[in-house]
Amino acid sequence: MQGWKKNRLVLAVIIIASSFIANIDDMTQGQKASIIGLLLVLFYIYVKYINRYNKK
Repeated sequence: MQGWKKNRLVLAVIIIASSFIANIDDMTQGQKASIIGLLLVLFYIYVKYINRYNKK
């Protein structure tokens, strides 16, 4: 099973959180992009290192 299929719930949470972050008016575009990028890096680390899976 591929990582994004196994972790689709976490991916859905990140997409929803990103949409909320993108709609915050008090932040600049750079701050929004940085936070969304951080969420994506954390998802990558979660899939790659914490939630290991066997490639078949």
